[in-house]
Amino acid sequence: MTWREDSEATARHLARLLARGARVLPADLDAALIARRAVLDLAATVHLDLTGLGSGTAAPTLTTLTEHPVRALGQLIHRQPRPHPDLPLSEVVAGSSVDATGKLWERVAVHASLARHHWGLATPASRPRGDAAWSALDHTAALVGAVTALDVDLIASAERAERPQLATDLRQAANSGLSTAAASVHALASSGPLPDVADLKTPPVRQLLLVRDQSEVAPALRNLTDQLLAARHVAPGHVQLVAGVLARATLHAAVAAESAAPHRGGEWGPELAAALHEHGTRLAEVARTPRRVETIAPGDPLPLAQATEIVRWLTAHPARPSVATPGRDLAVARDIAAAAANVSEALERVARRHHDGGHWVVPVEHAWSSAMPYDWRFSSPTTTTPPLVRDLAAVAEHVIDLRSAVAEPANASSSTAIAQARQGMPATCELLSAIAVRAEAVGRPVRPAIALHERPPRPAERVGERAVGR
Repeated sequence: MTWREDSEATARHLARLLARGARVLPADLDAALIARRAVLDLAATVHLDLTGLGSGTAAPTLTTLTEHPVRALGQLIHRQPRPHPDLPLSEVVAGSSVDATGKLWERVAVHASLARHHWGLATPASRPRGDAAWSALDHTAALVGAVTALDVDLIASAERAERPQLATDLRQAANSGLSTAAASVHALASSGPLPDVADLKTPPVRQLLLVRDQSEVAPALRNLTDQLLAARHVAPGHVQLVAGVLARATLHAAVAAESAAPHRGGEWGPELAAALHEHGTRLAEVARTPRRVETIAPGDPLPLAQATEIVRWLTAHPARPSVATPGRDLAVARDIAAAAANVSEALERVARRHHDGGHWVVPVEHAWSSAMPYDWRFSSPTTTTPPLVRDLAAVAEHVIDLRSAVAEPANASSSTAIAQARQGMPATCELLSAIAVRAEAVGRPVRPAIALHERPPRPAERVGERAVGR
């Protein structure tokens, strides 16, 4: 997965925890504390890299919170108590909880840790800027706001588990003012346009990504794109073989999109399936057509190795129409389509660069026949364009149509598109809604003299539905 995917998964799981309002079992309390720390560490890293505002050592003042809530948010995240049990993340990843709430906390720990890892690996130039930076900061504020709202559940669990020091530390955290700073940053961020945030880019990796499920085909294709663009030399035979593998992946996605269309996506599913089928057919033609171009230098074997891993899974799992998981199949088809568009452009760019740069050799015009060998010369912009390069250019032209089919349903109204462009990261909206609903459901203590954490629950109220007032 990527920073974007793991960060949004973190938000979705936090939103479900807020909606459940359920107690944390004593056996799951340490895993929840690790998840809480992972979210705060992620927020601190993203906040610092987006703003450049160091946390410093001084506590934020009311003036800072009023005049510079973004700085105050960073200071409060840094100063937030982080009770951290001696439990390795590997045990949390193993998913040992038998309770639904515990499992949600385990997923928060995993996704928040991975999101921070992906953020650190990304190239700084790909981090969001301008309005997109405000969207990412709004998302970060929502994450820490959710953690603060959930602290009341952990306080109650710590008290039931007879861990008074932990309950005291969490109560201090809940009353630190972090939720106020998060709400102030959200208000500031949402006062202007909040576009969606593109995913970060990482340096090309010199490793293979395994494909164990159809959801891992698209990440492997994205890895293949990076490898093709980073390779110093790619043999034309490898380019043609990769095109054939990409054709199989694209046609596999077309079957998934078409079978899911009657159930999800309305008229958009068949449109996506048709675009995928057309793109896959063009790539298959590239793989079958004699390329009429060779090389005298060894090519980088890594792109071919990654393509081999992809085709291994596709061969073992041929595409079959299925109605069991239409939503998932359509999402996978979109993901593969978007990744295939990038690989297609990379193949065309690599082929053009190698041909025009004289890295390949082509037969002398009119010197070839089936009865005699080639008479070769180095390629150049002035030599006749070989079929491989010409056909890949036609495939790259179709990328526009493929991306158009992936982008949004054909019947989407302009007003819907504008609303989506202003909502920022989708999971942020879900998380903020969950925080707001929970705050409205909690209300205030029955008497002003009662501390928030001491408010007696109503008879029909679950213990975990209490929240510290913000």
